[in-house]
Amino acid sequence: MNHSRRNGEIDLCRLGFSVMIAMHHIQLDFPQGVNAQGWIGVDFFFILSGFLMARHMYSHPLTGAADGAAIATETWRFILAKIKSFYKYLLMGAFVQLIVRFILIKHIAAPKILRQFLTSLPNFSLIFMGLVGNSSVGHYVGNTWYLSSMIIAMFILYPMLLKGKSFSTRILFPLLSVFGLALIYNNISFSAWKEWQGWTYWGNIRSVAELALGASLYELTDWLHRRDAQTQRSKWMKLLCTAVKYASLLVIVAFGAGIISKSDAVHVVLYCALFILLSFSGLSYTIPGNRFTSYCGKISLPIFIFHGIIRHSFNEAIPNHEIGLPGFFALVGLAVVLSVALMYLTDAVAALLKKRRRTGEAN
Repeated sequence: MNHSRRNGEIDLCRLGFSVMIAMHHIQLDFPQGVNAQGWIGVDFFFILSGFLMARHMYSHPLTGAADGAAIATETWRFILAKIKSFYKYLLMGAFVQLIVRFILIKHIAAPKILRQFLTSLPNFSLIFMGLVGNSSVGHYVGNTWYLSSMIIAMFILYPMLLKGKSFSTRILFPLLSVFGLALIYNNISFSAWKEWQGWTYWGNIRSVAELALGASLYELTDWLHRRDAQTQRSKWMKLLCTAVKYASLLVIVAFGAGIISKSDAVHVVLYCALFILLSFSGLSYTIPGNRFTSYCGKISLPIFIFHGIIRHSFNEAIPNHEIGLPGFFALVGLAVVLSVALMYLTDAVAALLKKRRRTGEAN
């Protein structure tokens, strides 16, 4: 990993928002009146994913004619690489939950475990937000609707980028973002991802709108970088933009803590976009990447995936939910530590399997 080329403050935010989401979910079972709207971290991740999707496309443009076959091939290549980056954690989470939650804690009989596994297959195929409801999502892993909606949105948006990046990021994606966010704001809460809109889930509209917003931000930052190469920005302007950037971050955190009203969610989503824009644009001073910030970014995804099974295990293993504020933060800290431990276990198992496969191919 080239630490110096990574955005240090974005990696720190990845970790912070993953922990915020974990706090939000844990307080649903152990209500302590903290982090009441931590789901805003999901919106940050959607916008960031759209930004990085566009950056990848700009860095890996199609060579030759952008015909249907080439677009389809490149889209599948990109989507499969994205799935590969997190799928091993999804499988490990299912295995750990099978052992810990269903066998050690709940003592569920094998036939019922098998039945629950079969009804949870859409969870592993990442299509449950597109084809079926979410009633079985909690059986294995949980909290993965984000991954499913992200993949669905990328299947929609990435081919559009390949077909015409300028038209998509300058006209089509901003329109998709505006109309999608307006639909959610005027009809339902941003946190109501599992509600059926009539033809899809609101979570899918949220993901398409916010990934489109993130992709449009990349086009804007690309333009700002080209403009910055021609003009020298003053120190005071960069200080001002830096202050605005961190003020935006404070607004997001305040919303996650419940200090700002839930009705202002759409405005806070725009603050997420502003923070990402200023962080990548060169308009502000930015924390450079280093080993520590890169490590924070690395563990954010396992925390996001694994904390769900740990939360459900806590819920069933601790019958008395009156644990107090110190106990709540202790559970959050334990969930983070266990998630990181599962990350190392997953990576070790994946490395061992890869080594054995290479040895078998060599023989």
